[in-house]
Amino acid sequence: LTGGTITSTGTLSHADTSSQGSVNNSGNTYIQDVTLDTYGHVTSLTSATTTLTTLGYTGATNANYITNNNQLTNGAGYVTSSGGSMSTWILKEGNGVETSTVSNGETVTFAQGAGIQTELTSTSSGGTLTITNTITNNNQLTNGAGYTTNTGTVTGTGSSGRVTLWNGTSSVNSSGSLTFSSGTLYSEKNYHVKTGATTVGYTSTNDTDTGLGEFDGSNGVSLVSKGAKQITVKENAIKFDPYTSTSVATTGSLNANQNNQAPSQDTLATLAVDPSGNVVRAEQEGTWTFTRAQLDATLGNTLIAAPGTNKAIIVTESDWMVKYNATGSMSGTQTYDVRQASNTNASATISTLPGTRINEILSSSQGTPANPSYGFCSRDIPLQTRTYKTNTATTLHKASNGALPTGVISISIKLKYRIFDATTF
Repeated sequence: LTGGTITSTGTLSHADTSSQGSVNNSGNTYIQDVTLDTYGHVTSLTSATTTLTTLGYTGATNANYITNNNQLTNGAGYVTSSGGSMSTWILKEGNGVETSTVSNGETVTFAQGAGIQTELTSTSSGGTLTITNTITNNNQLTNGAGYTTNTGTVTGTGSSGRVTLWNGTSSVNSSGSLTFSSGTLYSEKNYHVKTGATTVGYTSTNDTDTGLGEFDGSNGVSLVSKGAKQITVKENAIKFDPYTSTSVATTGSLNANQNNQAPSQDTLATLAVDPSGNVVRAEQEGTWTFTRAQLDATLGNTLIAAPGTNKAIIVTESDWMVKYNATGSMSGTQTYDVRQASNTNASATISTLPGTRINEILSSSQGTPANPSYGFCSRDIPLQTRTYKTNTATTLHKASNGALPTGVISISIKLKYRIFDATTF
């Protein structure tokens, strides 16, 4: 250091140890080396310029040198096309069944079928192919099925509500007797589903002689079966048409065999009408048959079971039928009794077949009877006033152990009775 005494206005001088001037680089030039002395003073600055070589690049030094992709290494294995060629591709139809392979250079043509138009909006890349159905009228189609078309005019007269009827191949009319209104078909004449029905006015195609008969114009209509009226209903009257009889005569005799007798079982019930007009069962019958061996054995059989609480069985008539093949006789004191207990007599009798009546039926005065022969004994019930109690069974008994004549085959009992219910009596 040189200089005078250091004062507030003195000067301190540093020795000149370096002659290195200032360096101002730009662009690719930079300070590469800085040289220092023992005291850290800069004694030298060396500059350098950046090049591709100094950066480690070993390729071409011209940055604009690559002008073709063949100058690049194809490490990824990209496929190149030479002269506009391409790989093949597959064309498949809509249902996915048939396919066609399209090779390089081939053209795919979308043909226009009947009523089908194809239109490409542009011949350049990015154009749109439009497929259009041009059929707008069925006259553009071939009528392979042979459908018919209306080539004429149907004419006719009528009025609102009438049902149209064809009266020719190209004309119609209507009738005021056949109308349709608010979902209901009205016919003022007879209605026959199938021709040939006469008595039947309303029937079905499966049974043309059975159904509802004609309305007779006098408030009557009939149910018809096999072409014949069975029941006719009129105001305040019901008629059972087949149940006619010849039952009134002034002179001569009547035929006992009228129509509609019981065909197989002559055990009947009487129908009646209650105060509300309901058809109900009134008197009814029951029939029982016992062989001679059964009647000679111990009896006590229940004929009619107890009817239930507050119900009473009232027998109004009894009929006995004896079936036999020879004459004979038995004790006149023997009886066969139908019993129903009363409040005072557990063995109270309703009806009796005495041995004397059996003897009359098997009397030898008739000669040798046919095999079999039949005799009947009937009586109203009771011959005298008697009382009945509710919920009591009706049973069969005999007075003694006397046997029936050997000519007896069987005896049948038919009882006609009513059931009275205390709650509806």
